[in-house]
Amino acid sequence: MLKIGDNVRITRGTTILTRDYSWSVIAGKYHEVLGGIGKVKIGNNVFIGVHSIILKNSIIGDNVIIGAGSIVSGVIESDSVYAGAPCKKIMTLDDFYKKRKSLQMQEYESIVKELEQKGASKEKIQKATLEYFSVAVDQGEKLAPEILELIKRTGYYNEIISKWENEGLYDCES
Repeated sequence: MLKIGDNVRITRGTTILTRDYSWSVIAGKYHEVLGGIGKVKIGNNVFIGVHSIILKNSIIGDNVIIGAGSIVSGVIESDSVYAGAPCKKIMTLDDFYKKRKSLQMQEYESIVKELEQKGASKEKIQKATLEYFSVAVDQGEKLAPEILELIKRTGYYNEIISKWENEGLYDCES
């Protein structure tokens, strides 16, 4: 009743329901048992935010982000970002990519400034901003092992490293 694709990240507190026990109320009132079972299919390369609920008979396409606390019911289109209760389409994945890319430097500088004001060490700032390495590391520079480990956790290490090597972006030798 549950099919989960490749490279799916399901965060803490998420509930996936393939059964519905509401039939117990019908049993109490009408003295009949009417089952409530349905499939859930989650595609490839999906992120499901913390404390989301996926209801029976839901299909989540490929390359999807589900925001925290969402209640998913029905069909979620591939290449999209959804959030809410009930879950609604927020934007396409392409639009989300462009938005995130445009905010990288501003967010990085803001985080660094706040940490510096709190007296954080250079090492603590680097650790706290690891995922912003693309704006903090110069092109052609050797990537730290921590960055390479972060990339490995995405599940797309070989693809990302290959792209960087082809574009000459970073030195990725371990």
